[in-house]
Amino acid sequence: MSRLPIPIPDTMTPAQRKVHEDIRTGPRGSVRGPFPVLLVSPPCADSLQKLGAYLRYETPLAARVRELATIIAARHWTCQIEWQSHEPLALKAGVPASLVNAIKSRAKPTFDDPTDKVVYDVSTELLNKGTVSEETHKAAVQALGAQSVVELVVLVGYYTTLAMTINAHGIPPNPGGGTLAP
Repeated sequence: MSRLPIPIPDTMTPAQRKVHEDIRTGPRGSVRGPFPVLLVSPPCADSLQKLGAYLRYETPLAARVRELATIIAARHWTCQIEWQSHEPLALKAGVPASLVNAIKSRAKPTFDDPTDKVVYDVSTELLNKGTVSEETHKAAVQALGAQSVVELVVLVGYYTTLAMTINAHGIPPNPGGGTLAP
């Protein structure tokens, strides 16, 4: 159970019902993860779901880049739901299992793909230091392009926001899913 009561369709305000329906009929197809709790604040839920829909379904970032950055954020914040949801997506997008396992176990990964290293460096520097070094930023712009670097940074921030929402409100992981050690 979440620490906050989850609005249910029968008792939702009109604003909650509208956002719930927008999420349910949008590319996600259902209201899950942090979104049931976010419905407590319909304007916040709506803004976040629109940003997330862009970052997941419309951004020019390659799926491999998106999913690698997402699991890095999920692991950093030990966010079970985000890890359970995105680990299979990362593997499907071509992130090597060895890289996924290194991130999961907090081990220093090795990289076969230089783009994976750039994404890892940007994501981990942001999460660990709150910034990106000049060297890492330059490498990222060279490898990905300026727009993609902007969107990568926003994506890490977005999944940080979701992880904090999930963790702070005690939203339980999916039953039977894998778990991350602290």
